[in-house]
Amino acid sequence: MPRTTFAVTAAVVAFAFCLAGGLVLLANTGFKLFDDDGPWGAIGLYFIGKAVFVGAMLVLNSGGTKGPNQPTA
Repeated sequence: MPRTTFAVTAAVVAFAFCLAGGLVLLANTGFKLFDDDGPWGAIGLYFIGKAVFVGAMLVLNSGGTKGPNQPTA
């Protein structure tokens, strides 16, 4: 498996696990962020945000796709 394919696969797996973890935490709190379970809901939102930004960063750093400021050749 080429290095960039492995890196993109790892980025997708990291995105999926972070998103799933955040959704599980939010679902377990019943989406009540201002109750006693509020800190767990906040951690769930953190993991969802982490999935979006870290997954995209890993894909861009893998070299598998070109970012907006990278040369095409």
